[in-house]
Amino acid sequence: MRSSLLFFSVFLTCSALVILPTKTRAQPSQPYWIFLSERAPLAGRTPADFGITARALHRRAKVLPQHTLVDERDIPPSASVLQELKSAGVRIRSISRWLNAVSVEARNEQLQVLRSFASVYRIEPVRSLSRPAPPVDALPTASSFPKTADGNTFDYGPSINQVSNMKVVDVHNLAIYGSSVLVGMIDDGFNNHRTHEALKNIHILAEYDFINRDSVTSAQPGENDGGGAHGQYTLSALAGYSPGNLIGPAFGATLMLGKTEVGAFEQPVEEDYYVEALEWMERTGADVVSTSLGYCDWYDYIDMDGQTAVTSRAGRVAASKGVLLVTAMGNTSGACYTNTNGEWALIAPADADSIVSVGATFSDMLHASFSLAGPTADGRVKPEVVAQGVSVVSASGPNSGYDAVGGTSLSTPLVAGVAALIFSAHPDLTPMQVREALMNTAVRVNDPPLTATWPNNYYGWGFVNALDALLYHGTVFSNLPSVRLNNSTLTIATFIRSQSPLISDSLFVYYQESSGSAYQRVLLTQTSTPHLFQASIPAGTDPAWPRGYFIARDQAGRTRSAPFNAPESLYVFSEYLAAAPEDFHLLPNYPNPFNAGTTISFDAPGVRPIELHIFDLLGRRIKTIYQGVSFAGRNVFHWDGTDEGGRSVSTGVYFSMLLSGTTLRAQKILLLR
Repeated sequence: MRSSLLFFSVFLTCSALVILPTKTRAQPSQPYWIFLSERAPLAGRTPADFGITARALHRRAKVLPQHTLVDERDIPPSASVLQELKSAGVRIRSISRWLNAVSVEARNEQLQVLRSFASVYRIEPVRSLSRPAPPVDALPTASSFPKTADGNTFDYGPSINQVSNMKVVDVHNLAIYGSSVLVGMIDDGFNNHRTHEALKNIHILAEYDFINRDSVTSAQPGENDGGGAHGQYTLSALAGYSPGNLIGPAFGATLMLGKTEVGAFEQPVEEDYYVEALEWMERTGADVVSTSLGYCDWYDYIDMDGQTAVTSRAGRVAASKGVLLVTAMGNTSGACYTNTNGEWALIAPADADSIVSVGATFSDMLHASFSLAGPTADGRVKPEVVAQGVSVVSASGPNSGYDAVGGTSLSTPLVAGVAALIFSAHPDLTPMQVREALMNTAVRVNDPPLTATWPNNYYGWGFVNALDALLYHGTVFSNLPSVRLNNSTLTIATFIRSQSPLISDSLFVYYQESSGSAYQRVLLTQTSTPHLFQASIPAGTDPAWPRGYFIARDQAGRTRSAPFNAPESLYVFSEYLAAAPEDFHLLPNYPNPFNAGTTISFDAPGVRPIELHIFDLLGRRIKTIYQGVSFAGRNVFHWDGTDEGGRSVSTGVYFSMLLSGTTLRAQKILLLR
């Protein structure tokens, strides 16, 4: 903090040189961390008292003993301590439970008062980073990217390179999309995520703007400095879905969005909001957190030891509570210092252990020179892995624009998306097991002299291989089964794939025909589709039955079941039932006519790319209800009688229209105001 300077005005008179002092300029407030000396007691408090969800507790139980699922790091500073800090005249910006610290805006004289408090342990400045805009290249032309291969479920358009070189396409072909995984993203905001065709159907569990303290994470009125564009890029790279344009690795995941800065480029990114956002996501239940922010101003290379920067310390705490933090190594354009080899070095929190730091390559897997290098100051190899970070196709603009964007900011969400796919197939894994799978299956690229040794500080353990990482911990099944009805028989199918060959006579579906009945089993047989197995069982008359699960054994002697922890958890097969084999059926909406809202349902034969729209009598599209993939069986959506802009539409006749490939289904809807 610079001290105030005393300036002088100089006047020349006829008799003398007169020097008159001006007023001392008021010193502006600056952000500081106030670390506290004590914590409030834990006794008698419940997880709900701290806002810790059941989902978070379930995830924590994978890495912590039952009696330590909630500990002192979950306790916020007491109201009395916060009031004492406010008495010094400071403004509280954010609070970190994990660090037992409060971020405040304070002047020098206020800091002196704070230092006299017994509750204050030490004071540090809040770090920041000025981040330049990522390079934006021309989008690939239709002739410059490979066509989607026969047998692939989706049309990836120009985004095919960034997912196929990681073997994500192979994972999607197993009907694994990130379902049931909660991914947090921390960035400068997420523009147009409710309007852009590749973003608006992402399931957002929660979003929060930590600067403005509201739930709007897109750029707000008055924020005309480019903020939110960077987050739009990263969100779409991870979870975007627009067939023919962009499909992210984990488009089936649920997202939490945290906005922690105003201004995407050449603006201070402050770590206190980052830490607060990470803690919020952890106690809500996030499995993975992806962030393409980093910090090096006010730090030196010697501080990159994983234990100094507060964001790095927070990343370690997140890992200890079962969250996998995936973060960018940083780019040379935002670097602050060099490592012992004289190279521009990584930024925090990429230096933390127990996380996944990500470097960048070209689409051919060769190292991008802007990607910052390891090691950490204490000698650990960094990054953990690399992925494409040059010309990554990402969503831009309000509705249907796309850019090809560069930087470790874009390789990071691609890897986080792969981590979500692994958690989706193996919900029992810990973050360290997912990290191990990513590292130990990565592809080693020949790029001398950078790859003279493995692992190394340019590629880490190598280029991510999603398929091998998925299979590293054993056999995988589709996220959900596919079920067809043929007269009185259910044909139940699932993809099964294993690194070790499967034992063909040890693949079964177990089912109960009714409550309390004995389990019966039927052998699963392979279909003409690679890795797809099916069996037929009686349909029954009660829609709640039959229920069951899959089980598979491989030649390595490992047995796995789906759903996870079966038979405690079972599939209700009718929930995935298609009304007509190999066809779609759009049901009449209910109620009809309607006023406040109506339910639109359709039965689907399996996992298919679909679109559900509302049109008026003139053939104008009023609203897109859903664009994504169907699940086998009944799919249910709601229309509240509004258009794309959220405005109520007038009384009249409308049509719900379901599209899937060449299939088109429509139903008449009557709205009465």
